[in-house]
Formats: sequence, C-alpha cells, structure tokens
Amino acid sequence: MFVNRFLLFPAAAAALAGCVSILPDAADLPPRVTLDVDIPVEMTSRPIDATLVIADPDAEAVLNTFNVAVKTAPYQFEYLDGSEWTDRVPVLFRTYLERRFENVGALTAVGDRSDLPVGADFELKTDLRAFYLDRTVSPEAARLSFGARLVDAQGGTLGTRIIDRTIPIEGRGREGAVEALNRVAIDASDDVISWSLDLIAEAVGAAPARVQ
Repeated sequence: MFVNRFLLFPAAAAALAGCVSILPDAADLPPRVTLDVDIPVEMTSRPIDATLVIADPDAEAVLNTFNVAVKTAPYQFEYLDGSEWTDRVPVLFRTYLERRFENVGALTAVGDRSDLPVGADFELKTDLRAFYLDRTVSPEAARLSFGARLVDAQGGTLGTRIIDRTIPIEGRGREGAVEALNRVAIDASDDVISWSLDLIAEAVGAAPARVQ
C-alpha cells in the first residue's frame, strides 16, 4: 500500500510541537537513596602491592532489604515510609566499601569475587549488625555496626574488629536522616579501611599506607 510520506511529516511535527513529558513529576517518583562514595581522599604514602576482595556481608533479614530500617522500640523495627535504598543493604554496603578502598588507592586492586575470582592476596569479611535510624535514643541517630575479619590467601585470620558508630541526626525529614546515614558510613568505613591497610602492610612487610 502506498503511503504519502509528505502527509506523515506534518502530523509528526504537530505531535512533537505539542509534546509533553511522559515521565511523572518528581513529586510522584518514589525516592531512592544511596551512600555517597565521592569523598576526596589523599594518600600520604606509597600504595601497597597487594589485592583485596570485599566479601558480601552477612546480615539478618531486617537489614537484607531495600528498605531504610528504623528502630522504633527495643527489639522492634519499621521502615522509613516512601524511601528505599538503591540496592539491598548488604550489597550497597559492600559496594560502598569497595569504592571507598578504590578511592584511597592504597592497594594494587580492590573488588568483589566477580572482579577478583582467584588469587587475591587478602579478603575482608563483614557481618552487618546494624544500619538504621534509631528513634529510641535522644537525639535520634543513625547507627552502623559490623564485625570485620581480614584473612589472607590461605584463609588465615590476620585480625578481627567490631566497629560501632552512632551519629546524631542534625537535619530534618528524609534528607536529614539520609545525610546522617551517610556520615556514619564515612566514619565507620574510615575506621575499617585504616585498620585493614595497617594489617595488610604488616603482612607483606610494607610501610603502612597513610590516608587523610
């Protein structure tokens, strides 16, 4: 069947001229929140010639979710209404640690098991115990707690550590809560990164990696 292409162009042009966005307004989009990894870091020593795998953290079901957890009473949790993380919390936390290690630039390579499937020199295992907003304290706060274990290529444990940080929520509403969760993540990750790098440097006989 013959179609006059000249008749199609005016119709298409008219449709484009009257085009409006098919996307919903921002107010109608469910907010997805994340952890900011773009934090400037400056090395003050030479990188260590070693590779590190960041394992997926263990976590209870209350944290193994996209939801932003809120502790509302002893032994009781709810979820922040209308907000979700951009990934399940354990995956988000592992990716966050991986990228923060990469930003430091203190090791030859850092990644997960898919990035470094075999032959990594060290592995950081974590047990995520708390990552939530806490309404049971005054002032209300963001809390991050996890156990960390650094192992070598043979599976031998170089060290273990419990990291537990709480930071008061300073802002209001969702933005203030998410900002506090980001600040507590920075604080806790700085701790585990410095601790891990000290152990790795000692294990390979290198000078400690200093970051600021």
